[in-house]
Amino acid sequence: MSISPSRAAAFEILLRIQTTDAYASELLHSSRFAKLSPADHGLLTELVMGVLRGRSVLDKHIAEHSSQSLAKFDLEVRASSWLNRRANVLPPEWSTRCSERSSEGRAT
Repeated sequence: MSISPSRAAAFEILLRIQTTDAYASELLHSSRFAKLSPADHGLLTELVMGVLRGRSVLDKHIAEHSSQSLAKFDLEVRASSWLNRRANVLPPEWSTRCSERSSEGRAT
C-alpha cells in the first residue's frame, strides 16, 4: 500500500517545522508542493494545520496509550502518530477522494 502524496508531504512539513524555524504557511505554499492536485493540497493543508492546532491533545493521546514517555519517541514516530491520529478524525470522503485522485495518475 502506497502513501498518498498529501500524507507524505504533511509528514515532511511537520518534520521541517519541528527541526527548523520554518513556518507551516510558507511550506504549504512552497513550489515543492505546487504539483499536488487541489484535493491533495486541501488534504495536506488540513492534516498539517490540524496537527499543529491539536498537537498537545495528540501527544496526550499517544502518552495515554504508550508505556514509553514521549521524550523517548523519535520525532519521526511522533509525527507519524500525529498524522495517523489526525487522519482518523477527518471525514471519510477526504481520504477516498484523495486516494482516487492519486491512483488516477499512476500507471497500471
